[in-house]
Amino acid sequence: MSYDITVHTRERTDTAGLVALVHTVRGLDATVEPGGLLVRRGGEYSFDLTEANATEPEDVPAEVEKVLDGTRWIHHIAVQGSGAAGTRDAVRFARALATAADGAVHDQNDGIWANGRTHRPRVRRDAVVDVLRLEWYSNDHRPDLGERWLELCRSHLPAALPRRFGDSEPFRHKLEIAGDAGFATAVRETSGLLFTAGTRPCFGATFTGGGPRPRFGPSHSHSLTVELTRLGGVAELFTGMAEAAGCFYAHATVERDLKWTGRSLFHDGPRTPYLAGLGHWLGLPPEAPEWTWFGPAYARLARVPAGQLLRWAGEPWLPTDLLVGTEPALTPAARMPRRRWWRR
Repeated sequence: MSYDITVHTRERTDTAGLVALVHTVRGLDATVEPGGLLVRRGGEYSFDLTEANATEPEDVPAEVEKVLDGTRWIHHIAVQGSGAAGTRDAVRFARALATAADGAVHDQNDGIWANGRTHRPRVRRDAVVDVLRLEWYSNDHRPDLGERWLELCRSHLPAALPRRFGDSEPFRHKLEIAGDAGFATAVRETSGLLFTAGTRPCFGATFTGGGPRPRFGPSHSHSLTVELTRLGGVAELFTGMAEAAGCFYAHATVERDLKWTGRSLFHDGPRTPYLAGLGHWLGLPPEAPEWTWFGPAYARLARVPAGQLLRWAGEPWLPTDLLVGTEPALTPAARMPRRRWWRR
């Protein structure tokens, strides 16, 4: 557990400046480490501090913008273990940094501190939206997947283009700067998750990178979340991506009453279980999705057409022995395609 604070500033403070600023808080000392500082008091751990990272306006919380607009840099401060002494030191330093670099301290527990006083924003009212979540599953890592995704988006759903992308928030890369080649390289070389931000009605997408192929796929899964009220071109993108990624299975499910803050999407209710826990394929979802797409492996087993968008509204779903197991956790379904069938 940790106590976390962020400091948003208009001016950038370099590493040397941060070390000097730590020393202005009586009793504190700092050690430079990769990406930031380790701060101690009397030789004992106090808190961690990251170096300045550039931000975009959309990365700055609305409550901070209302108090201080035009911030361009962000520092993260964490008190590991949430010790009381470390928390006091972190707050003192955060306010010193905000004062020196023309910034504001965002403390989830205590509001916004700027210009010498604390501002406690009103509780926000999030918008409630319904979405269609598209998920693609494959055990074939296609090296041209990034290029194909951009082509499909431009042809069928431009709002899904990765306006920004990265492996952590805030997303560090912009398509307009990195270009198609930069995005394609990021998809090809990521070893974990790559996240993108689209343009509404598309909230964002994820891509998984390479890795050892498990006994049953997938080693790769991808997703896109689209607002349910505007779906022009989504079906074409759904089937096109299934082909481009060499999927053995893909589906689209409806999720209702998600909270949209203007920057982030939150889901509080039940949702379709993730079918590829720890990279192992567990079987088909327990309830019929809105849409499905089957590669030959599952099409043979489920006796449905391969390579087509299938709509299941009001239709019986598949036999239970093809569905994801329930006990114990991460147990594959009773019937799975033969290994030689996974590749198309």
